[in-house]
Amino acid sequence: MLRTQTFSAIYDQIAKRFDVPISRFTLYLNDDIVDAKSTPQSINLSVADIFDMYVRSEDQRLNDSMTDEIGMAIQSNNVDPNMIELHLRDSNKKRLTCHVNRYENVRHLAEIFAKDRRIPIDQILLKFDSDTMDFMKKIDTYDLENDDQIDVIIVAK
Repeated sequence: MLRTQTFSAIYDQIAKRFDVPISRFTLYLNDDIVDAKSTPQSINLSVADIFDMYVRSEDQRLNDSMTDEIGMAIQSNNVDPNMIELHLRDSNKKRLTCHVNRYENVRHLAEIFAKDRRIPIDQILLKFDSDTMDFMKKIDTYDLENDDQIDVIIVAK
């Protein structure tokens, strides 16, 4: 890894190698969460540093469609810079708020909406700033910030 390369590449490699979704693990260095946008140079990484990785089980994965006390406790202890709160809004102006890892694929957002509304995922189209979002790209590709809104278009099939 280059000293100027972001850790997001490492997140992708870990997810692939251990077959774990990015949203289920957190990388730590000296008890601090490693922001995937940081680089070895930006955090003054040395050869003696050791990373820790915490992997949540499927049961521990935060329920995206509800605000829960567990999630608030986790965030208050150590805010994960890779997590982002987004609002999915349909044509009826009904919003669904979800907390997701910015390095998940956009498809994950569509899955959350499809599950909540009980509709097939292939009927969902997501748009941000009038641009259609590619399900295979990372959420971070679209430079989303906390509280951004994504329009959901339901396509009749």
